[in-house]
Amino acid sequence: MNNSEKTSRTLSLGLISIKRILDLTGIKAIYFIWPVFLAIVSALFEGLSISLLLPLIQGIVALRFDSIANSRALKLVLDFFPGLLGGREATTFVLLTLAVFMTSAMKNVLQYFSSVNTCYRVREFSGNFRKLIFDRYLSFGMMFFDISNRGYLQNVLTGYTDYIAIQMISLNLSILHIFLIITYSVILFSISWRLTIFTILIIPMLFFCMEWLIIKIAKASDLRTTSLNILSMKIHNVLSCIPLVKMYTMEGEEKKLFNRTSDIVQELEFSIDKKQQLIFPFQDIITLIIVLLIISAAAWINIKMKIIGASSLLVYFYIVKRCASSISILNASRASLTMAISSSVDILHIIDNQDKLIISEGNKIFPGLKEAIRLNNLSYSYRKDAEVLHNISFSINKNEITAIVGPTGAGKTSIINLILRFYDCPKAMITIDGTDIHEFTTKSLRRHMALVSQSAFLFNDTLRNNIVYGLEGEISDDDLINVVKKARLYDFVIKLPQTLDTYVGDHGIQLSGGEKQRVSIARALLKGSEILLLDEATSALDTATERLIQDAIDEIFKSKTVIVIAHRLSTIKHANRIIVINDGRLVEEGTLNGLLEKKGKFSEYWDAQKFY
Repeated sequence: MNNSEKTSRTLSLGLISIKRILDLTGIKAIYFIWPVFLAIVSALFEGLSISLLLPLIQGIVALRFDSIANSRALKLVLDFFPGLLGGREATTFVLLTLAVFMTSAMKNVLQYFSSVNTCYRVREFSGNFRKLIFDRYLSFGMMFFDISNRGYLQNVLTGYTDYIAIQMISLNLSILHIFLIITYSVILFSISWRLTIFTILIIPMLFFCMEWLIIKIAKASDLRTTSLNILSMKIHNVLSCIPLVKMYTMEGEEKKLFNRTSDIVQELEFSIDKKQQLIFPFQDIITLIIVLLIISAAAWINIKMKIIGASSLLVYFYIVKRCASSISILNASRASLTMAISSSVDILHIIDNQDKLIISEGNKIFPGLKEAIRLNNLSYSYRKDAEVLHNISFSINKNEITAIVGPTGAGKTSIINLILRFYDCPKAMITIDGTDIHEFTTKSLRRHMALVSQSAFLFNDTLRNNIVYGLEGEISDDDLINVVKKARLYDFVIKLPQTLDTYVGDHGIQLSGGEKQRVSIARALLKGSEILLLDEATSALDTATERLIQDAIDEIFKSKTVIVIAHRLSTIKHANRIIVINDGRLVEEGTLNGLLEKKGKFSEYWDAQKFY
């Protein structure tokens, strides 16, 4: 396959990708019929304007308009204006001039409305596209985000969608110029079919001579897209780990790495700019060559046959120039479309379901826990070659406290994540009241659960909005203050400048670790779910703060089904059952006293971690 065929194939794939993206966003290709129709009519008015220009120039050159004034169409008009402007020829000149102006003006008006209509549809497409991608992000499984770069995902959502939208506007402009070229060709044939055949044979030079340049732009665009993704990844990594960067005084190194990547992007963008800026001067030179060849051909034809007048030749060259300009715009649009293909490929990869690890949805509404959550020989692995849970079986009974303990990396948090359906376990390995957990909708299941994790998730928003996040209906100030007091946050809140309406910063940076977790506990208290999951919920609290908050935790334990992952005695001393996990396997199960008396693994953890 030669370079030309490769480029044509790439452009075809690009158009197919855009067509598929349009369908996914609900913007049908038929919506663009109206702007295309306006573009066609605009091209016809352009042709009419140029057609009227020919007799106008002929009359000016000959200093008489009797031939055109005697035409049937114009004669009817002139009969309405007898003696206007001193005679029929003067009137003909004025009417022709006005007609050229009016048809040209109508061409521009129609072209404007075509472009505006296209812009409306394209911006509608861009908005729908962003919504579609964001909706897709929310539907993906947690593992997709574990292995994906957040900077790249943000770049796809905000950058690529706008970029493709801009190229679609360029595509509409291309359609207009295709119809203009067709119109110009018809007029050129009417002036001289011999000269036009010669022109058709040589004018494709202008189109195909740009092939090598478009190929180079396509290659540079692919490299630019890859480099931009790397740059986005670098920005996200550094900004999300600023404390680590500063702790290890890596500002200088990170600056060097960022500058190096930024310089690569800059060089590639400048390379693309150079090639794009080369399009029009290069085309101008080719156009000049084509015009000179056409002049030579016209001179030869006139010498031999004397069938083309000077005025006709003048209009002919004017049309050729306009036609060459339209071809130049088509070439520029081809280059732009080539640049958009890389972005569309990345977007389609996001839209498809491959490797997105989407959580399968059931159709049953979870009514609430009646008896127990049961793990049945549960095995799970995040990667094919690394199983983190091995044949674990135990029950979590209603209104009981079940504690899961074990060393770091034993698989404790994985169990909670699977119960919450953040990740998808094999079917029938987790059941609730005898029903496979896959049969319930995730929304109804999670509505009955509340999570307090060791990493408190907070938005860059007010304290109030972080506490009430995800709750339906209005939350009264009295209920909110009551929950804040139970979470031992009240004394902290009243000292804030705007109390509950104080912004907490990105990831809650304005709060201490203990304050973040108390916000998380307040959120769980306010939700009032019957199943409570605590993953190292007091890990960020000092002894004094933990003592303050323990009463609140004990309060929410009442009439709840509680799953606790913790090491501290204060958290698990009231547990009805303790599950001991080691290396992804259940090694012991029993009550606190029973396990201590057994002198097994739990007793070792107890002594080693100094549980009092």
